[in-house]
Amino acid sequence: STSGAAVIDQVSHDANINWLALNETSRYLLFRDKNLKLYLHNLQTRLKTCILSLCIYAQWIPDSDVVVGQSQDNLSVWYNIDHPESCDVRPIKGDVVEIS
Repeated sequence: STSGAAVIDQVSHDANINWLALNETSRYLLFRDKNLKLYLHNLQTRLKTCILSLCIYAQWIPDSDVVVGQSQDNLSVWYNIDHPESCDVRPIKGDVVEIS
């Protein structure tokens, strides 16, 4: 049944999307395409921003609006997703498999 269902927004994108996740408040959609670009889509302003290239891992931190993403040997953390241009980048070894 589709009762109660509604389209909140439609996002056009020119590459296949292979991962996506909404944040806790459903204000932001995070998605990665086949070109390994990580995008943040603000569902209120409808602004789509590429926040990371060569992204091999991304996740919303549970119960928060914090995002982590791995690109090559760096882990990027967005503590304030309202300002996606500002992130903390740390060098790491290996591949992230889970954030808890």
